[in-house]
Amino acid sequence: MKRISLLVGCVVCLAVIPMLWSCGKSAVDRPQEKETVVEKKEKTEKESTPQKDEQGQTPPANSSADDKGGNAGADDKGGNAGANDKGGNAGADDKKDHKVIEQHEVITRLVVRWKADSGYQTKFDYYRLVQLKENQFITTKYLSQFVTFTVLPVGSDTEYVLDAKDLEKLVITDVHTNQEGNNILFSFAYNGQKASKKLSLAFDKTKYYTGQITQNREAIRTLYAAGVARNSQIFINSILSYDDSRYAVLSEGDGTLQSDDEVSFSISILSKGDGDMVLATANVLVKGFKPIKELSKELHAEVANTDFNEFIRKHAQHKEYLRTAIPKKMTEQVKYYVKSGNERVELFYSSSSLAPAQGRLDIFLSEPRFIYKSIEEKSNGYDVVVTLGAGEPFFTHDFHIHVPKSGK
Repeated sequence: MKRISLLVGCVVCLAVIPMLWSCGKSAVDRPQEKETVVEKKEKTEKESTPQKDEQGQTPPANSSADDKGGNAGADDKGGNAGANDKGGNAGADDKKDHKVIEQHEVITRLVVRWKADSGYQTKFDYYRLVQLKENQFITTKYLSQFVTFTVLPVGSDTEYVLDAKDLEKLVITDVHTNQEGNNILFSFAYNGQKASKKLSLAFDKTKYYTGQITQNREAIRTLYAAGVARNSQIFINSILSYDDSRYAVLSEGDGTLQSDDEVSFSISILSKGDGDMVLATANVLVKGFKPIKELSKELHAEVANTDFNEFIRKHAQHKEYLRTAIPKKMTEQVKYYVKSGNERVELFYSSSSLAPAQGRLDIFLSEPRFIYKSIEEKSNGYDVVVTLGAGEPFFTHDFHIHVPKSGK
């Protein structure tokens, strides 16, 4: 029995020893495997961590599919746009951006306004509408040159401006003015539906009619302002240009001298062939008249009779007496005239003016006064200098009068 037990024990030992050897080997090898896993993890982290260059700067990493700076995907706005990309080919969403105004809103909420830069106050043919009583020419196309049509939709704070396609559906009818002529009224229909309300445009008829009048620069620059102001009814139709088949212009009283080259006039604009109805009254400032200093080139004086010459010969040495006596002699014994080319126009003295009786009525010197300036004896006579002063506008001119020592 002992032998059998011993034999069994040996067999068991032989079976157990290999198992123990295998377990021991596994126990020894396992720490190395753990180290290998750790090493792999550290290596992976090291590879994924950006390395600094020689200057200590971290270079940019290679972008992935989500990188906005690389090749963008479907949602990337900076790359090749997808279906939702506003910068690419518009799809069905573009149709949503196109505003469409409802017909009933146009019918009930349409508003019309003048375009500020359209020049409507002079270019819109108000005369044809009012004086000729024609309105067929005022179509949507004609009026849209001068106005904009807008609608403020319900619940919105942004006005919708009718575009060309919308305007094709808009028809304007029954254009007329109110009794005062300062509002243009008209009816309209949109897309075949007639609106119950009328549209209205404020209009300054005075500005319109004065806008039909221009200033004749060619004529103005040849005339002196003072005389034109005094004789405005004579000159008004030569200094203003307008369609005399439509209008007549009258000056209401004298003009007002604003400076030596500016005059303001109060005028009435009448409708010709319509009972001379007054269309408007206005004040007009006309500029660019000939400067009064230019008159010195045209103004001359000459002795009217021998009395003046005899007086100078007799009192040539009495300068103080000449100072007081000469002014009166200049008003009684000297003639004045304006000469331009071959034209000579006589001027007549009065205490209030030195001006022509006819012809060059633009010349007018108010309140003329004469001041003795000097006398100089020469071998053949005396040169007398007398200063003329006048105003308004202020004007001075030296007359040089030669008096021979003998004769007339």
